[in-house]
Amino acid sequence: MFNPDIEPFIKEFGEQFAVVRSGTEVAQHVSVRNHTKRERAHVGFRPGTDIRDHDILRSQVSGEQLHIIESQL
Repeated sequence: MFNPDIEPFIKEFGEQFAVVRSGTEVAQHVSVRNHTKRERAHVGFRPGTDIRDHDILRSQVSGEQLHIIESQL
């Protein structure tokens, strides 16, 4: 679920990701990462961002790839 308070975090701490779907880069978006020891990693995007289960997010800074297991609106 989108938290409207995410926008300041995206502006300050946002990271550019390429969205790869079926082996093809389909978009680039800025998002914010979050992770706790008890939960899976969470990547927050602005509402309406087209992220789907099984997409791959590739960090434009580190090259790290994150595999989307579950996406939620």
